[in-house]
Amino acid sequence: MSKHYRRGDATNASIRTLLYTVGCEHDNSLYGKSLINEAGLVAHKSEAMLLQGNKCLYCRKDFGANLSMEKDHILPMEKRSAGIHSWGNVLYACSKCNQGKGNTEEQCKKFTTCSQETINIISEWQKRYNSGSITINHSLYKDVQSLQQACNDLYSEIDLILQKYKII
Repeated sequence: MSKHYRRGDATNASIRTLLYTVGCEHDNSLYGKSLINEAGLVAHKSEAMLLQGNKCLYCRKDFGANLSMEKDHILPMEKRSAGIHSWGNVLYACSKCNQGKGNTEEQCKKFTTCSQETINIISEWQKRYNSGSITINHSLYKDVQSLQQACNDLYSEIDLILQKYKII
Protein backbone atom coordinates (compact mmCIF):
# COMPACT_ATOMS: atom_id res chain seq x y z
CA MET A 1 0.00 0.00 0.00
CA SER A 2 1.48 3.35 -1.01
CA LYS A 3 1.96 6.14 1.49
CA HIS A 4 -0.12 8.45 -0.71
CA TYR A 5 -3.06 6.04 -0.52
CA ARG A 6 -2.85 5.83 3.29
CA ARG A 7 -2.78 9.62 3.54
CA GLY A 8 -5.84 10.05 1.34
CA ASP A 9 -7.67 7.23 3.06
CA ALA A 10 -7.04 8.62 6.54
CA THR A 11 -7.91 12.23 5.72
CA ASN A 12 -11.00 11.38 3.66
CA ALA A 13 -12.35 8.99 6.29
CA SER A 14 -11.91 11.65 8.96
CA ILE A 15 -13.69 14.30 6.92
CA ARG A 16 -16.56 11.94 6.03
CA THR A 17 -16.95 11.06 9.72
CA LEU A 18 -17.11 14.75 10.63
CA LEU A 19 -19.69 15.49 7.91
CA TYR A 20 -21.73 12.41 8.86
CA THR A 21 -21.80 13.43 12.53
CA VAL A 22 -22.63 17.08 11.78
CA GLY A 23 -25.48 15.96 9.50
CA CYS A 24 -26.98 13.64 12.08
CA GLU A 25 -26.80 16.33 14.79
CA HIS A 26 -28.28 18.87 12.37
CA ASP A 27 -31.25 16.60 11.63
CA ASN A 28 -31.81 15.64 15.26
CA SER A 29 -31.83 19.26 16.40
CA LEU A 30 -34.17 20.47 13.64
CA TYR A 31 -36.45 17.50 13.02
CA GLY A 32 -35.94 15.05 15.89
CA LYS A 33 -34.90 12.35 13.41
CA SER A 34 -31.82 11.44 11.40
CA LEU A 35 -30.38 8.96 8.95
CA ILE A 36 -28.45 7.27 11.77
CA ASN A 37 -30.94 4.51 12.59
CA GLU A 38 -33.11 2.05 10.67
CA ALA A 39 -36.40 3.84 11.44
CA GLY A 40 -35.01 7.12 10.15
CA LEU A 41 -33.64 5.47 7.00
CA VAL A 42 -36.95 3.73 6.22
CA ALA A 43 -38.95 6.95 6.71
CA HIS A 44 -36.47 8.93 4.60
CA LYS A 45 -36.44 6.42 1.75
CA SER A 46 -40.22 6.17 1.70
CA GLU A 47 -40.71 9.94 1.55
CA ALA A 48 -37.94 10.43 -1.02
CA MET A 49 -39.33 7.70 -3.27
CA LEU A 50 -42.76 9.35 -3.23
CA LEU A 51 -41.19 12.61 -4.37
CA GLN A 52 -38.93 10.93 -6.92
CA GLY A 53 -41.71 8.72 -8.30
CA ASN A 54 -39.63 5.60 -7.50
CA LYS A 55 -37.12 6.72 -10.16
CA CYS A 56 -33.44 7.58 -10.24
CA LEU A 57 -32.98 11.26 -9.44
CA TYR A 58 -30.83 11.81 -12.52
CA CYS A 59 -31.61 9.41 -15.39
CA ARG A 60 -35.28 9.06 -14.26
CA LYS A 61 -35.33 5.28 -14.89
CA ASP A 62 -37.68 3.27 -12.68
CA PHE A 63 -36.09 1.47 -9.76
CA GLY A 64 -36.89 -2.19 -10.05
CA ALA A 65 -35.32 -5.60 -10.26
CA ASN A 66 -32.72 -4.48 -12.82
CA LEU A 67 -31.88 -1.05 -11.40
CA SER A 68 -30.21 -0.84 -8.00
CA MET A 69 -30.75 2.15 -5.73
CA GLU A 70 -28.09 4.00 -3.75
CA LYS A 71 -28.20 6.94 -1.36
CA ASP A 72 -26.81 9.96 -3.15
CA HIS A 73 -25.42 13.05 -1.43
CA ILE A 74 -26.57 15.94 -3.59
CA LEU A 75 -23.67 17.97 -2.29
CA PRO A 76 -20.71 15.56 -1.92
CA MET A 77 -19.28 14.63 1.46
CA GLU A 78 -15.79 15.95 0.81
CA LYS A 79 -13.71 18.82 2.15
CA ARG A 80 -14.35 21.41 -0.59
CA SER A 81 -18.14 21.02 -0.74
CA ALA A 82 -18.69 20.12 2.92
CA GLY A 83 -21.90 18.25 2.11
CA ILE A 84 -23.35 16.86 5.31
CA HIS A 85 -25.12 13.51 5.73
CA SER A 86 -28.57 14.96 6.35
CA TRP A 87 -32.17 14.46 5.23
CA GLY A 88 -32.00 17.49 2.95
CA ASN A 89 -28.78 16.41 1.24
CA VAL A 90 -29.62 12.75 0.50
CA LEU A 91 -31.85 11.46 -2.28
CA TYR A 92 -31.62 8.27 -4.35
CA ALA A 93 -29.85 7.47 -7.61
CA CYS A 94 -29.09 4.34 -9.56
CA SER A 95 -25.57 2.95 -9.20
CA LYS A 96 -24.53 4.10 -12.67
CA CYS A 97 -25.56 7.72 -12.06
CA ASN A 98 -24.28 7.86 -8.49
CA GLN A 99 -20.86 6.56 -9.49
CA GLY A 100 -20.76 8.63 -12.68
CA LYS A 101 -21.60 11.80 -10.81
CA GLY A 102 -18.18 12.01 -9.18
CA ASN A 103 -17.41 13.48 -5.81
CA THR A 104 -16.48 17.09 -6.39
CA GLU A 105 -18.84 20.03 -6.61
CA GLU A 106 -17.76 20.72 -10.20
CA GLN A 107 -18.42 17.13 -11.32
CA CYS A 108 -21.79 17.07 -9.56
CA LYS A 109 -23.17 20.27 -11.09
CA LYS A 110 -23.83 18.60 -14.44
CA PHE A 111 -25.95 15.95 -12.70
CA THR A 112 -27.87 18.19 -10.31
CA THR A 113 -28.87 20.47 -13.16
CA CYS A 114 -29.31 17.76 -15.82
CA SER A 115 -33.05 18.31 -16.27
CA GLN A 116 -35.76 20.62 -15.05
CA GLU A 117 -37.46 17.65 -13.40
CA THR A 118 -34.31 16.87 -11.38
CA ILE A 119 -33.94 20.54 -10.41
CA ASN A 120 -37.58 20.63 -9.27
CA ILE A 121 -37.21 17.46 -7.16
CA ILE A 122 -34.03 18.71 -5.49
CA SER A 123 -35.57 22.14 -4.85
CA GLU A 124 -38.73 20.65 -3.33
CA TRP A 125 -36.71 18.32 -1.09
CA GLN A 126 -34.47 21.14 0.05
CA LYS A 127 -37.44 23.36 0.87
CA ARG A 128 -38.84 20.61 3.09
CA TYR A 129 -35.67 19.85 5.00
CA ASN A 130 -33.45 22.89 4.95
CA SER A 131 -35.84 25.81 5.01
CA GLY A 132 -34.77 26.54 1.46
CA SER A 133 -31.12 26.90 2.43
CA ILE A 134 -29.71 24.27 0.06
CA THR A 135 -29.74 25.60 -3.45
CA ILE A 136 -28.74 24.19 -6.79
CA ASN A 137 -25.62 26.36 -6.60
CA HIS A 138 -24.62 24.33 -3.55
CA SER A 139 -24.65 26.66 -0.58
CA LEU A 140 -25.64 23.93 1.85
CA TYR A 141 -26.53 26.06 4.81
CA LYS A 142 -25.76 29.46 6.23
CA ASP A 143 -22.52 28.40 7.91
CA VAL A 144 -21.03 26.34 5.07
CA GLN A 145 -17.79 28.33 5.12
CA SER A 146 -17.20 27.43 8.78
CA LEU A 147 -17.68 23.75 8.02
CA GLN A 148 -15.41 23.96 4.98
CA GLN A 149 -12.77 25.56 7.21
CA ALA A 150 -13.24 22.81 9.81
CA CYS A 151 -12.73 20.21 7.05
CA ASN A 152 -9.56 21.94 5.87
CA ASP A 153 -8.28 22.18 9.46
CA LEU A 154 -9.02 18.49 10.06
CA TYR A 155 -7.29 17.57 6.80
CA SER A 156 -4.18 19.51 7.89
CA GLU A 157 -4.21 18.01 11.39
CA ILE A 158 -4.43 14.44 10.05
CA ASP A 159 -1.58 15.25 7.69
CA LEU A 160 0.58 16.46 10.61
CA ILE A 161 -0.17 13.32 12.62
CA LEU A 162 0.71 11.08 9.67
CA GLN A 163 3.98 12.99 9.18
CA LYS A 164 4.82 12.88 12.91
CA TYR A 165 4.52 9.10 12.96
CA LYS A 166 6.26 8.78 9.57
CA ILE A 167 3.22 7.22 7.94
CA ILE A 168 3.59 9.51 4.92
